[in-house]
Amino acid sequence: MFEQVEAGVAALRQAGSDAVFAIGGGSVLDAAKLIALAVNNPGGLEFFDGIQKAKQPGLPLFAAPTTAGTGSETTPA
Repeated sequence: MFEQVEAGVAALRQAGSDAVFAIGGGSVLDAAKLIALAVNNPGGLEFFDGIQKAKQPGLPLFAAPTTAGTGSETTPA
């Protein structure tokens, strides 16, 4: 999954975006959360494994879940 997230961070930086909009299921929403967080925080993605590792807040994240049941749009993980 890190390859997709790293590609998302690169695309976000290249576009100069100031927010992340995610459409999909739990994995897509979780990846978007990591993209929004990683763009404002230095270090490898492995660093964020755990609780409250980021020094800076992530970009605003807008989530449109397309599946029911995961609740991924409401969790910090």
